[in-house]
Amino acid sequence: MRKLFNYTIQSLKNSDFIKDIQQQGWKPYLVGGCVRDFLMCKSPKDIDIIVVGCEKPDLIQILNKHGKSDLVGESFAVIKFHYKGETYDISTPRTEKKVGFGHKGFEVISNKDITLEEDLFRRDITINSIAMDFDGKYVDPYGGIQDLKNKVIEITNIDAFTDDPLRILRCLRFSARFNFEIEEKTSKSILKIKNEIRELSQERIVEEWNKTLDQSLKEGIDIMRRYVNLLFEYDMFPQMFPKMKINPNIEITILDNRIILYDLFIEMDKKGYMVNKLKFPSDLVNQIYFLHNFKG
Repeated sequence: MRKLFNYTIQSLKNSDFIKDIQQQGWKPYLVGGCVRDFLMCKSPKDIDIIVVGCEKPDLIQILNKHGKSDLVGESFAVIKFHYKGETYDISTPRTEKKVGFGHKGFEVISNKDITLEEDLFRRDITINSIAMDFDGKYVDPYGGIQDLKNKVIEITNIDAFTDDPLRILRCLRFSARFNFEIEEKTSKSILKIKNEIRELSQERIVEEWNKTLDQSLKEGIDIMRRYVNLLFEYDMFPQMFPKMKINPNIEITILDNRIILYDLFIEMDKKGYMVNKLKFPSDLVNQIYFLHNFKG
C-alpha cells in the first residue's frame, strides 16, 4: 500500500495542476483520512488536498485550467476536482463559527489567512488531524501520529463534541474499525454528554450505523461486533434508538442489516415508529417484520 500511495503522491506532485498551484506561491497538502491510512499502510478511500495561502475563487480558476471543478458540502466548502479520470476533494483551510443550533448551525469561514493548523483543529479526532506535503513532510500539531502508534482515539478539540454530538458516534466507529482504545478524557466526555445524541437527526444516526456496517463488510465482521459492544459499554442505544427495547445478548454472526436489527430489537410492534421516527427505510423494516413473522 505504501508503494502504491507513494506512486500516487509522486504522480500528483508531478501533475500540472499541483505544479500550477505551487507556481502561484500556494502550498498544497494531503490531509485527513488519506494521510492516516497511509501511515497505517491501508489503501485510502479518497484523496483530500488542502491548499494554503489562497482564496477559493482563485484556486477554482487555476483548477479549471486543468480539469473540471464542482462545489459541494456545507457552504460549498469542498471542490470536487475531476482530473484525468480521478476525482480529488480540494479545499482551502477553513474554520467553523457556532451561530445556531445543531450540526447546521455553523458559519464556515474560509480565506487565505486561515492556517493549516487552524483547519486541522476543527477536525474530529487527532488521527484525522494530520497533513503531509508533497515532499513527505508531516504537519501534526495535535499528536495524531503518536496516537496512531499508541492505538488511541482522542478528540482533537473537546468542544467539538458539544458542537456536533455525532462526533461521539464517529469516535466509537473509528475505535471499532481500528480496534483502538478511546483515550480517558475523550471517554469521560462521551459519557458526560451522550444524551445530546438525541438532538441529532435520526437520518444522521442511521447513516453512521450504516457506515460502520459497510466498513465491516469490507474489512471484517469484528468491526461491527466491536461497535455494538461499544454502544452497550457507553449505553448509547437509548440515545440512538429511543423507546426500542434492546437485546443485551445479541451475537452478530452475519453481516446482514435485516438480521442484525431483528436480533437487536426485542419488541417488534413498532413498525411505523421505526420508519417514521427512527428513519429506517420502509423496505428494510418490512423485511425485518417478515423475518419476525416467519420465525414466529
